[in-house]
Amino acid sequence: MLPMAKMTLKNEQDSPWKEFLERFFEEFMLFFFPKVHADIDWKKKYEFLDKELQRVVRDSKLHTRYADKLVKVFRKSGREQWVLVHIEVQGSREPDFEKRMFTYHYRLFDRYQKPVAGFAVLTDGNEDWRPSRYSSEIWNTRLSFEFNLVKILHHEKTTSGRRKGPMELIIEAHRVARLTRPDSATRLQQKLALVKSLYRGGFVKEEILELFRILDWLMTLSNDLSAQFKIDFDEFEKEVTTMPYVTSVERISMAQGLEKGLQSLRKLVSEQLKEKFGTLKKSIKTRIQAADEKTLTRWGKRLLSSETLDDVLAES
Repeated sequence: MLPMAKMTLKNEQDSPWKEFLERFFEEFMLFFFPKVHADIDWKKKYEFLDKELQRVVRDSKLHTRYADKLVKVFRKSGREQWVLVHIEVQGSREPDFEKRMFTYHYRLFDRYQKPVAGFAVLTDGNEDWRPSRYSSEIWNTRLSFEFNLVKILHHEKTTSGRRKGPMELIIEAHRVARLTRPDSATRLQQKLALVKSLYRGGFVKEEILELFRILDWLMTLSNDLSAQFKIDFDEFEKEVTTMPYVTSVERISMAQGLEKGLQSLRKLVSEQLKEKFGTLKKSIKTRIQAADEKTLTRWGKRLLSSETLDDVLAES
């Protein structure tokens, strides 16, 4: 079964961006920063330095920062030279963002005495906000710091119609989330289409699960539509016999608060039964409240073809 999307405040703690960057780091660099990708020696193992980064940034104020990663990579230089790649995923406009990027830069350089390359990914919807440089000057003393920048908003048109790899999927999910509301039927249908495309896009099991997490997190649905999403996707699941990954996705559902999703599903099924068959008896309402997720989903599917309430609620 699929996880129920919850309407929560998106922040660094619950963001799947970190895991996404770890899973698709090479693809991320190739898509957004191809010249840098070409200069990295991918034959040598790269290393994520999360603990080291936290030692540097632990006293910084938190804003809507979805992820920050520090990666040790080797260059194609013919010698054992490694550099640090600092990646920030920023969700909203932040005063002094450029200064914070500079602060992280000089702290990392001071600690490791190695070259540090900065990369910022902006996921906000502000066309005009493109911070990529920090500078200061006093008494002929000048400082200028520039870092790499990508704006998800500006990639939306260029990825339209292309094969949906991991980056194209993320960009499309951001577009849908920006243009639709959580209670929008349009978001429901577009989210369903994107999630279905995971099963048809040639991804391996672990990639499907990782991509599902971030798509679900980005395209949050209201409780009622989340329950409808589950019913619709379960119907699609029957057709997908070569990639039975739903059992693994079900475990994600547990961690995200299955009980709240169950209540939404019970409410949805109850309203659909009432609309089709009229006022429900107390005994029927009790059965609905006691029903588990599998039973509720079965009833929801039967609603489309059953002529009587007894047919819908039959045990088999």
